[in-house]
Amino acid sequence: MGRKLISFLLIIHGLIYLLFEFIIYDSANDVYIGWSGQSWILTNPLGTLAVLIIGRIVWGLTIAGFVAAGITLLLKLKIWRIIALISSAISLLGYLFFWDGLSPEPYYWVAGAVIGGGIILFLLIVRWPKDEKLFGTVET
Repeated sequence: MGRKLISFLLIIHGLIYLLFEFIIYDSANDVYIGWSGQSWILTNPLGTLAVLIIGRIVWGLTIAGFVAAGITLLLKLKIWRIIALISSAISLLGYLFFWDGLSPEPYYWVAGAVIGGGIILFLLIVRWPKDEKLFGTVET
């Protein structure tokens, strides 16, 4: 896969998380889409407002991270891998803590968690793609 394609996919993946920053009502199907602000484990001990703030931060960092990973890859900076790994880890924590608040049903969003896990698998364990393949010789 080429550098530009991977960059595009990282940026698009990050922008999809914008759906978790808001809860959107789809009147045509009579469902809500996004994150409701609930957490199966944090809402009772911390309260709704604290969970809402934490969630907004987690999803915001996920969005910014994936977009930054895509941009740094376009700029041929090796740090893109670290940014993508951190963003994937943050998104997986978001899924773990806020799973039950994802609408219309949590399983609709399982692809995001699979992609986050896949990014960690490929970048950290398989070590693919190689920098040499993405941008030839790398200076930074």
